[in-house]
Amino acid sequence: MSAPTLVTGRPSPAHEARVDLLATLARLAGHVAPIDALPDGSRPDVALVRPGDRSLFLGDAKATETPRSAETLRRLRQYTAFLGQYVAAGGLGVFALAVPTVERYGWLRVLQDVCTEVVNGPAEARLDVIDAGCAVVWEAFLP
Repeated sequence: MSAPTLVTGRPSPAHEARVDLLATLARLAGHVAPIDALPDGSRPDVALVRPGDRSLFLGDAKATETPRSAETLRRLRQYTAFLGQYVAAGGLGVFALAVPTVERYGWLRVLQDVCTEVVNGPAEARLDVIDAGCAVVWEAFLP
């Protein structure tokens, strides 16, 4: 008997709209050079570098995942671990999640938790409500 196959559907329109929002925010801040994947092979929804100072913007959109998902938490820890190493090597960075507004505080706690694991001292994650359906929680990584 073969192992069951995991079937995933196409990303939802809400997810895709949030990816577009994160990419727009990154580009507005000058992050314009794309990265295909992180060194461990992981692929956040948005990975862009600002060429002038090598600042790295990583973004992940959430539409159907919840702040309680163990698999999601594992992936977010991969991204923040890389950002921590990147900053330790002299880079700058931003990690952002575009999330449903109704779950913004749960995602804010998740972001604080995963970022605190890699920054010196407590993470100071920020929250901005974009509209009734979308919020962005984010953390700046500075040397």
